[in-house]
Amino acid sequence: MADVQADGQDRLGEWLDFWNNGGMYELHARRPHLKLEEHYDRYMHGKAKAKVFFPLCGDVIDMISLADKGHEIVGVECSELGIKSFFGRNNIGYSQESCDTVKGKLFKSKDENVNIRIYCCDLFNFNTSVEGRFDVIVDFGSMGAMLRKDLQTYADLMRSLLKPEGRHILECFVYDLEKFPDSRPLCFTVPQLKGLYGASCSVEKIDEGPNPYEDEEAKTCDTAETTTGDEQGGVGRGEPSEEESDCPDITGAAYFLIQHLQC
Repeated sequence: MADVQADGQDRLGEWLDFWNNGGMYELHARRPHLKLEEHYDRYMHGKAKAKVFFPLCGDVIDMISLADKGHEIVGVECSELGIKSFFGRNNIGYSQESCDTVKGKLFKSKDENVNIRIYCCDLFNFNTSVEGRFDVIVDFGSMGAMLRKDLQTYADLMRSLLKPEGRHILECFVYDLEKFPDSRPLCFTVPQLKGLYGASCSVEKIDEGPNPYEDEEAKTCDTAETTTGDEQGGVGRGEPSEEESDCPDITGAAYFLIQHLQC
């Protein structure tokens, strides 16, 4: 079968082509993200062995760096190629099995010292019945890749996956919203995120810096503009609308900490 199918129809479309054509490999650094290391104490909030979720994880090496610290890692990625790339690039043996709960597959590390599981599925097929709740969500590019119509559904899912007092660290690009109000990848502000996550979560902007993917930003934009409109139903970078077709002038990246408040 294709990497992921829902109701017999591939819902993720050209996002999978982006992987198959090699576009995603250029976006994933081969060393841990500096901001993830810099703010480690803030999002881990004292957890020595946290359960950490990576939505749309791709083959990011940050999963390895956190697993090496003793944390339990769970990812979701729509591309089977991306998941196999992660295990292959890092020389980690893995097993795979069908997972009807998410209408996809589950890949598990065979290395007893590296506790990593990655589900190959549509992100919106993943919920608390699959893995329970998480201490930490690491979101570097996942929310920014959403279609606007899916943002509230995405925020509701992330909030539901967080344990009370859990932390969600989020990265997004920075650009002039007045000049590019409808562009993608999406850019967020604290008021917007507060509106999406609601009163049960606090939102704080913790950092801003240069674009960590500056060399590849133009490639990402060019690739995103080639997608087709037939795949809008899935999670991924679908076709930009006529209003979204202009690639923004990305000037940096912003980092937010979203905390699920104790009820």
